[in-house]
Amino acid sequence: MKFISFFLSFLFMQIISCVRVGMTIPPSLDNGNDLLTDINLIHQDIYKMNPNIDSKKMEKLNLKLKKTLDTYLINNSCLRYYLNDYIQFNNIEPSQMEIHSNEGFMIAINIEFINEESINSKVQKINLSLIDKNINILRRINNINQRNLKLLINYPLTEKNEEYFNDQYFDMCFENVKYDKSWTSKQIEVDSNIEINFGIEEISNKYHQSTLLIYDAQNELMKIDKELEIIIDQLLNNLKTSEPELRNKNEDTLDKFMKLFIFTFVIFLIVNFFQGFWLIKYLKKHGLF
Repeated sequence: MKFISFFLSFLFMQIISCVRVGMTIPPSLDNGNDLLTDINLIHQDIYKMNPNIDSKKMEKLNLKLKKTLDTYLINNSCLRYYLNDYIQFNNIEPSQMEIHSNEGFMIAINIEFINEESINSKVQKINLSLIDKNINILRRINNINQRNLKLLINYPLTEKNEEYFNDQYFDMCFENVKYDKSWTSKQIEVDSNIEINFGIEEISNKYHQSTLLIYDAQNELMKIDKELEIIIDQLLNNLKTSEPELRNKNEDTLDKFMKLFIFTFVIFLIVNFFQGFWLIKYLKKHGLF
């Protein structure tokens, strides 16, 4: 990895801090998709385990997880950012630090690819991954095809204290992967300008408001769901109570229908008998039988 330029600027407007970096993204040593898939699979295995019973297995899996991440970081162009390098814990919006709050720490990222020569997507692809300290993949974008990419990341803060916050970081990794294996195809290095804004209060407030709206909508949907359950239960109860009456009515209707059918059939037989009797008598009278 080599840097075209490296420029940091801190803009302390309430709780806003900004970092700007110029970066050249060379070809990756390997395709990162397989390693990220391994990371997800290891996470799934860890989640299935009981910490009190499978502590040794979990320790081995966590070690394997870290080694897999290290391999991924080495193979690709990555930058690591500690949150407390750009913003102090005391300057964070209080609502984000409430113990029962699900709100994380807002990070806005703007990436501009400045190559004069456009990237040939048939030859190579640029992928981006954002990975937190716990090796959770916060964001994954495959095959970036726009020159300007804007992202908003909600970094999870599972613990609301300064010690935990100061230990948090994320890795921003670019993969410059060549897909065309022919000798004639040429893979280029990709130049980029990156701007990262930490703790944007305005966006955080909007995000918080949106979260509240979603939460309210979810509560309303849960109320509707409960009302629907009540209505369905009432319908089922009504069906249960009315079922005997409906069955009796059906049996009574069937009984009447069978009686009517038998009566009609008997009348039909009687009529046919008299018609046959009359026809025989008529034929005998005229010497035809």
